[in-house]
Amino acid sequence: MQPVTYAQANALVTGLTKMGLKYKRPVVMGEWGVKRSQPVTNIAGTQVIQPTDPGYASARYAWNKMVLDACYVNGCAGSNVWMGADWSDNDFNVNLYKPYGDAVRDAPLVALLKKMGTKYSP
Repeated sequence: MQPVTYAQANALVTGLTKMGLKYKRPVVMGEWGVKRSQPVTNIAGTQVIQPTDPGYASARYAWNKMVLDACYVNGCAGSNVWMGADWSDNDFNVNLYKPYGDAVRDAPLVALLKKMGTKYSP
């Protein structure tokens, strides 16, 4: 099964956000994330990047940034990444402090979430 492309995911988030706003409803993207064991495509959609590939962490970061940008640029009221935790998890957890190795791995995403929260705050 081919993973969803970057453009398809961007269109989905943009479309859902715009549809909610069209009906004058606040849009909150809740409990979302890019699973660490899930292959992703590059931005162009021409290459599938596996979790074992050296460029996977940066590709996954780009996906998370794209989802947040698509949400907030189009008028989302908020976002809740799945999920902040303090135990190790191979899939979705974002670890802020412990276990230490996971917190180091997730530091770029935590910085992105902090930046996005500041960037789009009223």
